[in-house]
Amino acid sequence: MGSNQSKEKYQYRIIVRTSNLIVLRGSIPEDSIPATTKPGSRGLPAKNVLEFVAGELQLSCLRLAQTGKVPERLLSLDEEGLSSRNRIGVMYCKEGQSSEDEMYGNEHGSEAFEHFLTMLGEKVVLKGFQGYRAQLDTKGDSTGTHSVFTTFHRLEIMFHVSTLLPYTPNNDQQVLRKRHIGNDIVTIV
Repeated sequence: MGSNQSKEKYQYRIIVRTSNLIVLRGSIPEDSIPATTKPGSRGLPAKNVLEFVAGELQLSCLRLAQTGKVPERLLSLDEEGLSSRNRIGVMYCKEGQSSEDEMYGNEHGSEAFEHFLTMLGEKVVLKGFQGYRAQLDTKGDSTGTHSVFTTFHRLEIMFHVSTLLPYTPNNDQQVLRKRHIGNDIVTIV
């Protein structure tokens, strides 16, 4: 920059995630923040920006991250939004079973397991289902005829239930079932 040009102004990017899972994103121009300190070569001190945006925040509780990966991780957090749709696996484990293959091989659940499913959500017919389908087939029956679905605080949750996914006789691996449950972030056994 030449001596006749104005000093560079910064934009501060902000991501706020509330306890209600609402994400607010925005940016604040440096010159809109009333600063008690003059901007340095790298903008205003973080304290000034935080006090302006979240005055009720107790700054003494915050600690500066001591890793060089912070900018990379913050950018990753910024790019990944919170999903309002989730899929959760549910596996039935009979008494005495200990291996995954045994559990995937269960064709039917017990009466207690069926009752447990009613506590998780509503048993829905997949064909024609209009909600979040979690990669289940809603046009044909290739992923079973039913599943369990619920909504919770604006979240849509589809459960991949092992006993409701298609069972393939003489197949210890049960690949069709594993394809869904194995890719779920959470599985209830």
